[in-house]
Order: sequence, then C-alpha cells, then structure tokens
Amino acid sequence: MLAGHFDATNRPDDPSGMFLLIGGSHIFPSSEVEIAVDGFKAKDFIYSRPFDSGCKYRRGWVIDAGARVFWVIYGSARLEGLKSPRTMRFFKSFHPQQKH
Repeated sequence: MLAGHFDATNRPDDPSGMFLLIGGSHIFPSSEVEIAVDGFKAKDFIYSRPFDSGCKYRRGWVIDAGARVFWVIYGSARLEGLKSPRTMRFFKSFHPQQKH
C-alpha cells in the first residue's frame, strides 16, 4: 500500500492525462476507469497481468483534488484480491481534502 501527492507547487497543469507508472515487468494498465472520490475527478487503474516481483497484481487511484493530485496504490498476490471488500475498504478510507 502506498499513497502520495503533488501539492500546488509541483502539480501538473492537467492531471487528466496522468496514469500510474507502477513499474515492474509491464507499464500499461489493463483497465482505466474514470471515477469520483469525495466529489473529485479520479481514475481507477488495474494491472491484471502479473508482475515479476513484489505484489503480483496492483490497483491504483489518481485523484485530482484541485490544488493537489493524490495517488493511492494497493498490491495483492491474487488478482481477485484487487476487488475484495478489504481492498475496497482501504481505497474508500482515503478522503482527500482541499488545501487551505
């Protein structure tokens, strides 16, 4: 599990073209879906081809929260683990807030 953000000083001008480059044996996601997270535009990425090292399967969200862009990544040893209730509880526990 990993989370991070860009703040206003290093935020891309247009994060809509961003995708997660998680690394490993392949770089392009198997699935990319636009979603909303607490009213903010976001994208949900799933890597369903197994990576050679680390967690075999990975899922990530990129969230455009205005002054900040957040990314949240989850890895699992099993593909079905990316959609499990435990995984979704992890993602839904993240609540971005506007920078004041």
